[in-house]
Amino acid sequence: MYRNFQLDDAPVVASWIRTPAELILLDPAATFPLTVGRVRSWAAHRTRAVVFSGVTGIYAYCELQESRVERGKNVWVCREIVQPEYRGWGYGSACAAEMIRMARDELGADVVSAWIAPQNARSVAVAQRLGLRIVRTDRVRGRYFLRLEMDCNETEA
Repeated sequence: MYRNFQLDDAPVVASWIRTPAELILLDPAATFPLTVGRVRSWAAHRTRAVVFSGVTGIYAYCELQESRVERGKNVWVCREIVQPEYRGWGYGSACAAEMIRMARDELGADVVSAWIAPQNARSVAVAQRLGLRIVRTDRVRGRYFLRLEMDCNETEA
């Protein structure tokens, strides 16, 4: 189940980033440790920020950001963070699938995009399994990221 991010969620989300290396994958401009204010700032500047929750509380956070591209409306899946104790259990895959569905069905995306650090092999594999394709490598704030895209208007053969 997901719901819109609330300001009170920020301390929990910030606590999930435990190393500088984890933070660089999410925000190359941020300095460690991740602060509550930074998480709130991320959410305030996005089209949509959501948390996923279960009986024990929230276990994932993710953002969507709309932009325009030559092919129409682009929606970026941004900063997906899964609580460390839940990583590797499929929660990230489920969250990513739901964010792609929201981008396509609720926000009317023509293209869904994501930047993922090449060393984050599990996230790249999840994105590809969900239908995003690597289209190029971009340099973002001095670091290289794979740009993955899904054309929502393509029909399968």
